[in-house]
Amino acid sequence: PEIKWPLTLDNVHEVVRHMRTRPNVALHERFVAQILGKAVELFEALPNAVADMSVPSPADGKVVVLGDTHGQLQDMLFVLEEYGEPSESTAYLVNGDVADRGQYAVEIFVLLLLYKILYPANVIINRGNHETKTQNIHDGFANEVNRKYPAALFEMFFRLYKVLPVATLLAGDVFVVHGGLSRVSCLPLSAIRNLNRGVEDVLPQSKESEMLHDLLWSDPTDNLGCCPGKRGPGTIMFGPDVTNAFLVANQLSFVIRSHEVPSNMSGWEAHHGGKLITLFTASNYCGVYNNLGGVALLDHSHRMQFRTHMAPTLDAIVARYADQTQCLQSVKVPERAGAVALGMVIACKDDEVLPRIKTEIMEHNDRLREFWARDCGGSLQVTEDVWAYGMVSVLGLNINWTPIRELLVELDDDGMVNYQAFLSRYSRPSSVVLSGFGVVGGDTFAVLHRNILLLHYALSYFDAGDRGLVPLPGFVNALNAVSVCLKQATTTAAHSISDEQLTELVAMVEGACKGAGGVQWRQFVQAIRDADDKGEDVVGCN
Repeated sequence: PEIKWPLTLDNVHEVVRHMRTRPNVALHERFVAQILGKAVELFEALPNAVADMSVPSPADGKVVVLGDTHGQLQDMLFVLEEYGEPSESTAYLVNGDVADRGQYAVEIFVLLLLYKILYPANVIINRGNHETKTQNIHDGFANEVNRKYPAALFEMFFRLYKVLPVATLLAGDVFVVHGGLSRVSCLPLSAIRNLNRGVEDVLPQSKESEMLHDLLWSDPTDNLGCCPGKRGPGTIMFGPDVTNAFLVANQLSFVIRSHEVPSNMSGWEAHHGGKLITLFTASNYCGVYNNLGGVALLDHSHRMQFRTHMAPTLDAIVARYADQTQCLQSVKVPERAGAVALGMVIACKDDEVLPRIKTEIMEHNDRLREFWARDCGGSLQVTEDVWAYGMVSVLGLNINWTPIRELLVELDDDGMVNYQAFLSRYSRPSSVVLSGFGVVGGDTFAVLHRNILLLHYALSYFDAGDRGLVPLPGFVNALNAVSVCLKQATTTAAHSISDEQLTELVAMVEGACKGAGGVQWRQFVQAIRDADDKGEDVVGCN
């Protein structure tokens, strides 16, 4: 796509669509150079080495905080889709290490910087230890840029690095820095603000550069004080007393850092009594770690939520968007299109993964019961390993079950899973209330839950103005398109939408939204996700 100035949101959306469908086709070097030049001017205007970011002013404003992405475009695209793109009401704070490892760091930079140009106050990229020339030469980003563009463009990225903030003070209360804290005792925030960020390579050669190096490279330890680090000469590890002293001296609540895959293989991990958080966004890091990725969300109440995900592969994203575009345009799809959508059980954040897994448990309740009964010798208890083996064998979901098990079922006092009680919790209901819309049958609800991503994309396709409102005929067309996709992708009736179910859904929504001028489709999708919650109803119509 062509980048036109002044930049518009529609132009940015063209770039996003391009990266979802043709990520291997690099943006023209002229446009990347222009984007980098404008971004350097914006970051250069920051008064010092620490940026200040507040929650955007609308009532629903939020800040999305990301850790390392390391060239994994699939995670960046997934986060944009799941938590909303940067806007007047949504700010993004990216805590360094965009570069190296993965093959699409250029594309991630381009996306973030385009949004930075549109919403200067609502996009901040902290510098990480991989935003240096030496690391880029050793760890892949230099090769990536030189493979896609002339050498001169490689140098432009270093101009950007030298104006990125070293840290960000979030909502005046949370210190966000890539590596961690410094060996300098009770380091005041004012000293960090006065650091010289305009250096190409960060080496501990003076007291000031030592502080800068610590902020980008250090790691936490449970031991008190500071000690030599695990990353080579000059690096340090800092203990809980260092964290506490820093927070007290600067009147802050806690620190968010990134820099490493959490030891619990989740997207985030608490240290030092919860006063220090490691946040890492790249899921299945380098294609081998099988770790979840994570983001943090901060709202106006200063409530911080941490969400985890396992992003789909980039190939799956490309296939999904290409196939679903064809499906929704012609209501005819290749055989693999629906299968791609159906197979992406784990390609979403945990509050979307769980409904899909619960639906699978409901559909295979009897088979799971038979599996565990056969292996437990008459007992109703199975070990966690046997429980996980049953989930893999019966549901066919070969994923890391440890973090998900904790969300589905608790172990008893003997460290066992009572599978009878577990399966009783996830038996299929005869009907389900979709708050703000009405009641649907249990089978219909199961199909909607199972295919929530496909439903989301179909409805968004018929939202021409991207207003969250779909006219009733468009809603019907979206359901028909989903039905056709599913019927062409499966021979199992329980996995597709029948004509009777379509009639039931349309009648329910038409009654709920009569006279409203359309269906609030995002709230319809959210009502499906929240169907098990006991909170307030979701308003379905204008």
